[in-house]
Amino acid sequence: FLFFFLPALSVTAANPPGPGDVLINEYVANSSLTEWVELYNTTGSDLDLSGHFIDDSAGGGGTPKSIPNGTIIAAGGYYVMEFSSFLNNGGDDVRFLDPAQAALDSTSYSSATSEFSWYRSPDGGAWSPTESNSPTKGTANPGGGGGNPPGPGDVLINEYVANSTITEWVELYNTTGSDLDLDGHYIDD
Repeated sequence: FLFFFLPALSVTAANPPGPGDVLINEYVANSSLTEWVELYNTTGSDLDLSGHFIDDSAGGGGTPKSIPNGTIIAAGGYYVMEFSSFLNNGGDDVRFLDPAQAALDSTSYSSATSEFSWYRSPDGGAWSPTESNSPTKGTANPGGGGGNPPGPGDVLINEYVANSTITEWVELYNTTGSDLDLDGHYIDD
């Protein structure tokens, strides 16, 4: 019989993010369904989030939530972690922590409207001064321009209601196979 004694191995991320590589990009802190925090990979490389945490408060609050081992956030991609009763509706911190629980990114809010999100505009940019009633969980946030603008015929008025006791609306249709950025465009009568 042969016995091998191996030292205990700690789990470390294969390609961990450094400061500024992964940012808190959007979150819903007040929800009857689920709270969530979206992280955004600002780099051109896949990064391993193993051993990292999401936390609510530096001075206490809840226990930091561990990101599962083997979690890879794709280059330019998103990772969403869901919670229940973790973030406070009346204000809290949201922090992304490294394995030693040092903050890699953090933000604070003083209130949270049910089912609305706080978000960066564009992804990885500055925090919007107001909440969004259309969260973009796991997808690109609105704003910032610099996206792919439509050309003639790429976006068409597809349907509209012009006389309503509730609300008038206009539906636009993207005729292309690509996401298009409508920042700076208008609907006019």
